[in-house]
Amino acid sequence: KEIEIISKLNHPNIIKIYDTGEYDHNIYFVMELLNGESLSTWFRNQKNFSEITIISIVIQLTEALKYVHHHGIIHRDLKPSNIFINQNDEPISVKLLDFGVALILELGNIKDESLVAGTFGYMSPEATGILDKRIDERSDLYSLGIIFYQLLTGEAPFKGNNINQLLHQQVAFLPPRPTKVKLEIPLILDNIVMKLLAKDPDLRYQSAQGLLYDLRRYEAGETDFLVG
Repeated sequence: KEIEIISKLNHPNIIKIYDTGEYDHNIYFVMELLNGESLSTWFRNQKNFSEITIISIVIQLTEALKYVHHHGIIHRDLKPSNIFINQNDEPISVKLLDFGVALILELGNIKDESLVAGTFGYMSPEATGILDKRIDERSDLYSLGIIFYQLLTGEAPFKGNNINQLLHQQVAFLPPRPTKVKLEIPLILDNIVMKLLAKDPDLRYQSAQGLLYDLRRYEAGETDFLVG
């Protein structure tokens, strides 16, 4: 059903799914062929991004979220391993993958520390089930805020080796502001990231369109405005 929905989407920053079927008792689906690496691989290799590239990546992801949210779809699993950096394109382009197509893993079966951090380190407080709020578009924006933070500072805002530790941090811990990690980060980007990371969804950006508006203002040279 998920593949059926996604296959109808057409956006330059979303992976294309062409077909699905069954062969020799195995379910398969046919996707667009990409050449590059996931953002998680880039992070593992500690590649540095220029500020222009960071803003471009976040804008493209926000455009993709605006599009899917408009179609009534919430990604729910936005993380670096689901973001693909296309190596053939100049300037850099990104593709958003895995709209719930990936296997749903039982929490207790996840033992790999990198898998734990790579999944639960990007979940919104409401997505963890600990914060009693409905999951909507703002959950995706929180996850995008964590990715934005990591792109700017070079480190994840929430760190832990087990699920309970990470879930506790997501609900109860406010990370240091990006400007505390790297002094050269512009204050306006610091403010945008911290608004995305608000624990209460009502205090975050309320739509991808609102976030896109602020990012475009910054891209155009504005550096002193009230975010959100």
